[in-house]
Amino acid sequence: MSAVRKNAISILALLIAVPTLVYSLSVSTPRDYALSAGSMLGAAAASVSASVAENPDNTLAAQFAAEQVRLDQQKADIAAMNSDQIKKGISLGEMLGASSFFISIILLILVALNFYYDSKRGGSPMLPRKFFVDLR
Repeated sequence: MSAVRKNAISILALLIAVPTLVYSLSVSTPRDYALSAGSMLGAAAASVSASVAENPDNTLAAQFAAEQVRLDQQKADIAAMNSDQIKKGISLGEMLGASSFFISIILLILVALNFYYDSKRGGSPMLPRKFFVDLR
């Protein structure tokens, strides 16, 4: 395109745009435009906000979401308790139970050794003869 033709199109666009702007400003002020735009947006928002009355079918998703949030919170609480127990190590009750078990094992071994050494020494039998049955 030639420069003269571009210049002519620009002048024509300017001749159309300026009278249109002057006419629109003479009909109403910019404040009127702003108010009418606000009322149009308000009307559009009012027409978009139509909804269906609540019933068990359309609230089911919200109930599931609330239940999921509750379960996630419960899971987090359980994980926190487990991590606290792991950090604490062995509790006093567990230590007492384990020590009682090991002391019982040691006593059992000592009693078994006592019976073994008594029988090796050849001392008196553990049970008197009157309790023996002759099976010959």
